[in-house]
Amino acid sequence: MLWMALKRHMLLIVGIVALFLVGATLVLNNLERRYKAQSTVVLAQLGTRVSTTEVQIESFELSRVAIETELDVLKSRVFAAEVAAALNLYDNYSFVPPSNPESGEPPELRNERVVDKLLAAYRVIRQGESLAIKIETDANSPQLAADIANTIARTYIAESDQERQAGISRSIAFLRTSVQDLGEELSTAEVDLAAFIRGNDLDDATLPERQRAEVERLESIFEVVSEDPDAALEAEEIRQQLTDARVSLLERSKAELRLMRMERELELLRSRYQSSIERLNELETQLQFVADGARQVTVARVPTEPYWPSTAVILGLGLVAGVMVSVVVVGLIEALDTRIWSESQLSGTLGAVTYGWLPKIGQSNPLKKKEKHDPLTYFNENPRSPYTEALRNFLTLWFNRQSMGRIVMVTSGLPSEGKSTAVVSIAIAAAKEGLKVLVLDMDTYRKGATFALRATVPVHSLQDVRGKMPRPEVLTIEGVPEGAISLMSVSVRAIDSTKEEKLLLSELRDSIDPSYDLVLIDTPPVLVVNDACRLGPLIDNTLFVVRWGQTRVEELNDAIDKLHMHNIDATATLINDVNLSKQRKYGYGSYSYYSYYGKSGYS
Repeated sequence: MLWMALKRHMLLIVGIVALFLVGATLVLNNLERRYKAQSTVVLAQLGTRVSTTEVQIESFELSRVAIETELDVLKSRVFAAEVAAALNLYDNYSFVPPSNPESGEPPELRNERVVDKLLAAYRVIRQGESLAIKIETDANSPQLAADIANTIARTYIAESDQERQAGISRSIAFLRTSVQDLGEELSTAEVDLAAFIRGNDLDDATLPERQRAEVERLESIFEVVSEDPDAALEAEEIRQQLTDARVSLLERSKAELRLMRMERELELLRSRYQSSIERLNELETQLQFVADGARQVTVARVPTEPYWPSTAVILGLGLVAGVMVSVVVVGLIEALDTRIWSESQLSGTLGAVTYGWLPKIGQSNPLKKKEKHDPLTYFNENPRSPYTEALRNFLTLWFNRQSMGRIVMVTSGLPSEGKSTAVVSIAIAAAKEGLKVLVLDMDTYRKGATFALRATVPVHSLQDVRGKMPRPEVLTIEGVPEGAISLMSVSVRAIDSTKEEKLLLSELRDSIDPSYDLVLIDTPPVLVVNDACRLGPLIDNTLFVVRWGQTRVEELNDAIDKLHMHNIDATATLINDVNLSKQRKYGYGSYSYYSYYGKSGYS
């Protein structure tokens, strides 16, 4: 299970997580500190502008489009350039380092880089239909973050006011020019009117009456004179005078009509002039009372703590990454770990029955010097230990199966897997159960079983057993019935002929005293030398010893294949050196049935 696998490698997991946390701490210490500041500008609900038709200030309600336009202004490059100039960022090389300190860079290019960096350092936010605009800034200096936020707000408000004031000032200037032009036009018109009056004697109000009286007089005279034939010359003269009088009267009437037109035009011009003066006065008066278009309601404060890097976030990411990597590493280790940890691995690999397990014997306290316990001492000191109980369980299973036989070859794949210790331990356990045991030490390279039994016996060759088997050495062992265990050492190294070897092994088998209930043959490791593969004619069955947590599946397969090539089947396996505390703690198989056997109440 995953949990058990993680538990088995808890130290590795802790180490990997600790390594990632250390790395996260180093990253945290080396990341640039970033600071945030915020200012808020509120737009006036009503804007002001100069009416183009009335040439006067009028109020209007801000529309969504107008507000969005203001947001665009705040994010424009022109506006950002003005803010950069106000903050003197063009000369601030900590804000934007020079791209090439040695050769320098053109001022225009640097200015563009500064504006780009400034635009990336702030953002403007409007929530919903609110008139409030938030300005959030991000900088590597707390003072700079606050300065940027406040400068943007102040620059925007100042420019808005200046633009509005400039619009009104332009209207005032236009009106002043208009008043001046109208005044000059009015003066010219008045002069022209006076000259026209003087030139046409329009200032003499009685002149028309006199002209009409003169016409009537001349008409009367002309009627009288025209009837006298002798006064024809005089009549013609009178008629000419009458014509001239009538023309003068007509010209006078025309001049009066033109005068009336000129007076109306002059009055209209005077009215325009007066209206312009009044609008100019009104606009100049209103200029003093124009409300601000925006105001800063939140002043950015200098932040005291950086918002990034976040200690919690960085360490959290380091912790998560460490856990994930450790899980992957543990998964790979478990997938690549081919060591034998459980009976199920043996069953799946060999298809053979696991007849038992032997707990680890020896000092388990890591603070004390490790003392190796040999089987002879351990059996006497721990008669009811899990180790002895496991051996009794093995013997029960072995002899309950009739097909297992009494002559058993005990071997392993590689050295240091505990086969000699297993041979001696099984022999002692069998002897204590009343069985008569013969130990054949055929591992003449190391003589592991002989040394474990603390005995000294000669090494016989197979030729020595021809005809009659040498007498085995009967051992005297404390706690073991007298004569229960015998020992003999036999070597197969000197035989060159396979046929002769098989014959000698058969003779050795026949020479073994039938009074022995169990014959245990200790052989060299299968993958080291070939001795075990030559003992087929001698044995009934093979007991293959694997070391818990050390023997690998591929090594085991190689050894089993090698035995199969010589027609020897590994019919039984024994797991040796099981660490009960680790097995119990980490869930390796199900070996610890006798873990607490022998404690108080059972001995």
